[in-house]
Amino acid sequence: MRKLNFGPNDEDAKPVQWIVERLTKAWARRKLVLDGGDHPHEAHYLKLDCSKAKARLDWHPRWHLQTTLESITR
Repeated sequence: MRKLNFGPNDEDAKPVQWIVERLTKAWARRKLVLDGGDHPHEAHYLKLDCSKAKARLDWHPRWHLQTTLESITR
């Protein structure tokens, strides 16, 4: 079975820190508890290759990244 990735367009790709900062700001009213323990390494930049989904299914994201972030922080 061939796997396909679904994610943002290249122009919406952002570093992980950029996304975390916006989510943290949006959730400022909520109480967040940070775990100060040891954590596994996290990549600074994550990007899905959606080219197969676009080519084979003519799939495209419906929302820009900012719209997506706003929808999950309501």
